Amino acid sequence: MSRLKQNTTTRNGKKIYGSYRVEVNLSVGKHKITLKGVKDKRAAKSLQNKANAIESLSRLYPNEKDWLKEIHITLGRFDLLPNHNALIPRIKEGFNELITEKQNYGTITKQQTIDCYLSAMHLLLDVCGNIAINQISPLHKPKLEVEFKKRGWKPNTINMRTRNTMQFLKWCLEQKYISELPFVFKQIKVPKSTKKWIKPDEFNRTIKFLSKEYQAYAIVGYYTGLRLREVNTNPTDLAYRGLYHTCTRVFEKDLNRHVWKLHVIGKQGVIADIPMPDDIKPYHDMMVANRRSPNNVSKAFKKASIKAGYGGHTFHDIRHSFCSNLALKQDNTLVLKNSMRHSSLHTTNNYLQDERLNWKSLIDNVDLDEVMA
Repeated sequence: MSRLKQNTTTRNGKKIYGSYRVEVNLSVGKHKITLKGVKDKRAAKSLQNKANAIESLSRLYPNEKDWLKEIHITLGRFDLLPNHNALIPRIKEGFNELITEKQNYGTITKQQTIDCYLSAMHLLLDVCGNIAINQISPLHKPKLEVEFKKRGWKPNTINMRTRNTMQFLKWCLEQKYISELPFVFKQIKVPKSTKKWIKPDEFNRTIKFLSKEYQAYAIVGYYTGLRLREVNTNPTDLAYRGLYHTCTRVFEKDLNRHVWKLHVIGKQGVIADIPMPDDIKPYHDMMVANRRSPNNVSKAFKKASIKAGYGGHTFHDIRHSFCSNLALKQDNTLVLKNSMRHSSLHTTNNYLQDERLNWKSLIDNVDLDEVMA
């Protein structure tokens, strides 16, 4: 509850008592408000009781009103109300301002990053409402945590939302829209998944639970290593975020035969040519003829993996598996890196951490003659 204190000053060594002040702890923070001309304790107590009522309401319904304004009006000190409140944007306006600033300075270049910020914005709007930024309070933190559980989000998704939320609040602190961070979210520790390899027999069982159109997407990815959004052949398809490939028939002199070549415009604008096996071309044709949203392709494959009993592999695990299958044929990490179009060998090594893959590789390379010698 609020505290009532009397202002004092010292003149010529003598303490002089002035007007009372009320110290309130609202949902938007702590504030000290001097009661204008009120030196009588009984009158001050009466105003304190009104302040207590406002303080309780602000905690119960933090999004209902501008409680800082309400407390000043209740205590008859509207003249002390900070004028800067009118300049502080609401949550939606603040996020749009943040995104625009980052785009202008080149910090944000991908729609995917913008979508992450917008997801954090919608989360705050759903929980807090479109309130002024300086009205976001510590009381909103437990409500956000309840929302995480209600939506059934996995730790990685929660980490993504809380990370973007904290980036927004820190930016608001830099802009002086808030005087301090209302709360802090810590990242949840998530153990790294090492089971990314879908063995050929597991893959064949999984795609039996897919329609022929979705089977085509999975098969092309499994035998070429294309990312989900690189399977696109239409450069103008916004759902694929600018990633696509073209397919042509070329004569390869070293092989003395024609092969299918995929010219890929990949992640971060990396351009590469990769071969596609001849027996995969019919599946490629079916994939091109049956355009599907990348999100639907991803969901369909995950559901099929669960039905097959493999715990919900993602479409990106297909790309991991392409690298793993290639690693069983040769152990040159540089060749693997180039085949996967990775920017560093460290990324390639992350693809090869599955214990089953390492065990199979060891077995396949055992030389019985050397063991018996």
